[in-house]
Amino acid sequence: MGRGLGSNKKNDNKAVITALRKACSPSVALPSQVHFMMEGDNCNIYMSAYLTCGNLQTDSAAFEGWALALRTWLGCTVSMSWTPAKDVKDLHYQRFLYRMIRFDEAAGWFSVADNCKQYLNDSLVLKPGGTPREAPGYFLVNVPGNRKEVEIDNATWELSELTENELENRFFLRPQSLLDCIGWHADILKQIPVGVFAEEVSRSSRVFPGAGGKVDLGAVDESRGVALFELKKPGNRKVGSISELLFYAHVVRDIQLGTFGYEERKQGAKERRISESSSVTGFILADQLHPLLDNEALFETLNLSLSDRNETFGFIEYSGMSDEIECERVF
Repeated sequence: MGRGLGSNKKNDNKAVITALRKACSPSVALPSQVHFMMEGDNCNIYMSAYLTCGNLQTDSAAFEGWALALRTWLGCTVSMSWTPAKDVKDLHYQRFLYRMIRFDEAAGWFSVADNCKQYLNDSLVLKPGGTPREAPGYFLVNVPGNRKEVEIDNATWELSELTENELENRFFLRPQSLLDCIGWHADILKQIPVGVFAEEVSRSSRVFPGAGGKVDLGAVDESRGVALFELKKPGNRKVGSISELLFYAHVVRDIQLGTFGYEERKQGAKERRISESSSVTGFILADQLHPLLDNEALFETLNLSLSDRNETFGFIEYSGMSDEIECERVF
């Protein structure tokens, strides 16, 4: 872990970019919409109301990824401040608050700025300390409908020529290399739903955006728990990939803990196995990581922070051709 930036107050992104480029890579950039301010050995990340309601898949909304990068490469503590949404029941904003509370309770080096702590009370799902606002069974997660069997051709393609869905199908139908690299004897799962609803599963009862939100790939092993694989096609290297994976892992872990549940009449064997397991391991599955994430210390920091929730994270690198994809667990 790097050293702190000293005691001088810096009030723009340029100073933080300069420090990250010196510590990590000359190509590193920060999202211009997010404001980073150094004061002593702490960096504050500020997000506008617009960004707190942003798409989780974009780097500008990925506060967890930037916080981890700052901690790993600069050795500073990180605080978070933001302007709340005009409509605090906005689905994107509710997801933001859920993510914020889960990250704040886990990471001792991360904190919510004093003038923003009151905003955590607007979460409909969690109290500021992380305990559920409702009794078990109130918040529900959707289950998949009937799916068509997928097929893949036997032609040989460069992996970069495949769509993400085609790549996903190849991992699903030929999962052995993926499972072998993590040492699991498990059943592979495809498109694990993580849409959260209040009282019933319907369009009008959504708690977070994306009623059909799903994790690309997963696996379940009674002795190991649930594995989640956030798949990125070649060339897709985003800081936001770690924020996506964290959110999905939090939802699955909250299923295991009873914060979220399944509709009893729709719950199948797969859902029971997920809810009865006791840990989550999340992997970014990609050909390469963003430079700021490509550091074993970052994953060590993350795993230490979330060990009390039995959540663990890592990186699996894939390579090869479409007919023979090789996987290696890097972190």
